[in-house]
Amino acid sequence: MQAVTSIPSDHDRPAEVPASETPSARFERLLREHRGIVLKIAYTYGPSQDDRDDLVQDISAELWRSFSRYDPARRFSTWMYRVALNVAISHGRRSRSRFWSRS
Repeated sequence: MQAVTSIPSDHDRPAEVPASETPSARFERLLREHRGIVLKIAYTYGPSQDDRDDLVQDISAELWRSFSRYDPARRFSTWMYRVALNVAISHGRRSRSRFWSRS
């Protein structure tokens, strides 16, 4: 019996860059296409709606700051997930340290 392999979806392929697209337009397009990743991580790591909103903003800002280091030969969704996860983990550490410093 032959193993079933998954067929990569369009989201699993490296991002194609239209020749006339500016970096900021490209970033906005990719962020819109993969926004679910950011929302899922924010929902998972944000205990309250305010924390989730903060996380979405922090993740979006860090993605923009890091965008020049993104390699278009790689999948954008994978890169975005790692950046978003790192921001969420750091956010959680800062929140816990602020909580314990008040005690």
